[in-house]
Amino acid sequence: MSIEGIVGGLTKAEARGVEQVMIEARGLQKNGGDLLNQINSVAPSAANYDKLKAKGAEILKSIGYDPKKQE
Repeated sequence: MSIEGIVGGLTKAEARGVEQVMIEARGLQKNGGDLLNQINSVAPSAANYDKLKAKGAEILKSIGYDPKKQE
């Protein structure tokens, strides 16, 4: 699965936010989840973590996409 398959036309920051929401909803494969990412897209310690994650969730909600559902 790729973000482009879900939503396109994002800025780099928006894509990172969407990706982080997906990581937290679906989990990294190395931790038993189903995403191939090796690391978080946005470090939880980053100053803009909450802002990027909120924007990512807003984008997914605006297109009616539930990141917890298997696609």
